[in-house]
Amino acid sequence: MLKMKKQLNKYGQIIAITGGIGAGKSFILRCFRRLGFVIYSFDQIIADMYKKGGSAYQAVAAAFPECTTPDMIDKQLLAKKVFSNKDDLIKLESIVHPIVREDLYKFVKQIRKHSKTSIVVEVPLLFETAHPYGFDITISAIVNKETQLNRVLQRKNMTIDKFNAIVERQTTDNYRINNSDFIIDTGVSMAHTFKQIKILVYGRYKRNSTRYGNHRP
Repeated sequence: MLKMKKQLNKYGQIIAITGGIGAGKSFILRCFRRLGFVIYSFDQIIADMYKKGGSAYQAVAAAFPECTTPDMIDKQLLAKKVFSNKDDLIKLESIVHPIVREDLYKFVKQIRKHSKTSIVVEVPLLFETAHPYGFDITISAIVNKETQLNRVLQRKNMTIDKFNAIVERQTTDNYRINNSDFIIDTGVSMAHTFKQIKILVYGRYKRNSTRYGNHRP
C-alpha cells in the first residue's frame, strides 16, 4: 500500500476507486460501505442508464442501433463494437460520461443535504478518460497478472482474447501507482485487502471492526 501526501478522511471527501479489469474495485467499494462510507458505482449507474427509459438509452440507441434491444442496450454487443473501433469508443464516451457526471453531481448534492460522510465512487476508467470529476482522493486497486486473469476468466462470456483486448485499452499499474494517492493490492486475500482499507481509514488496523475471511475478491 502506497501512501502519498494526501490524507483520507471519513467526512467531507469524494474518493475515487479505480483499477484494471479484475483488480477488485467492487470488493473495495463494498469494504468502504461496511465501514460506513456512502458508495456510488459507475458500472451500476451505467447499467441502469442502458435500460429502456434510462437516461442514456435513447442517445446510445440512436448512435448504435445494432446494439439495441427493445428493452435495453446490449452491453456485450456494445463492448465488442467499441473495443474494435476507437472512433466508436470516443463516440460512446462523449454520450455516457456527461450523463454519468451529472448524475454523480446530483447524487452528491442530495447526500450533502443530510450527511457529510465521505462518498466513495467506483470509476473503472478514471485514468483512461479525460473527463474531470474533481475527486479529492484517488485510490487504485492493483493485482498480479496471474490472479487478475484467473478472476476475469470466471466471468460469463469472457475469453483470453477478450481479456487481452480490454487490458490493451487500459492504462498500466505503474501509471496508476504514480498517479494515485493510495494503492491497494488485492492479490493476497479479502482479509488482507480489508485490512489495508482499515489502515487507510483509521490510521491503524482495528481488530474489533468488521472482518472478511480469506477468499477471492
